[in-house]
Amino acid sequence: PGTASPLRPGTAYYFQVRAVNSAGAGAWSAASDGVVVLGRDVPEPPQLNLVAVTPTTAEVQVFCTGATQVELEATTTSRSNKTTSVALIAGTGPNTTIPCTNLTRFTDYTVRGRGSNPSGTGAWSRAILIRTAPDVPGPVRDLQLRGGA
Repeated sequence: PGTASPLRPGTAYYFQVRAVNSAGAGAWSAASDGVVVLGRDVPEPPQLNLVAVTPTTAEVQVFCTGATQVELEATTTSRSNKTTSVALIAGTGPNTTIPCTNLTRFTDYTVRGRGSNPSGTGAWSRAILIRTAPDVPGPVRDLQLRGGA
C-alpha cells in the first residue's frame, strides 16, 4: 500500500500507479476516478455581521471556518396577516458577504446561517435581526389649507 499526504479536505485527487520489479518500471495506469477527501468535521455555526442596510437590501458578512458553501435563511412575519415567509440565499466560501435583495421596506427579518462542506452541513448560527430602513416619504398630495379662527 502507498500513502499520499498531506491531502486537503474537499479536494478531488486523481491517482495513477505502476508496478516496479528488478527488470524496471511498467507503464502508468489510467488515472483513477476523482477521490474527494472528506474532512473530519462539518463546519461550526458561522458568525454573522450586518454590514449595510437600505430600504430594500441588506448585506450580511458570513465567517464560517471549514465551509465550502454557506447559506442564509431570512424569515419575516407579517404584522397584518401573521403570515411567515422564508427565503434561502446561498454564497460560496468560508468568508463571504451575501447580498439580501428585494426586501420589504421597514420590515424586521430574522436571519441565520449555516455552512457545508463535503463532510456535511453544520448547525444553524444564532439569528441576527435585520430591520430594513424606512423610505423617504413621497411628495405631499392634495394639500388643503384651513383658515384659523
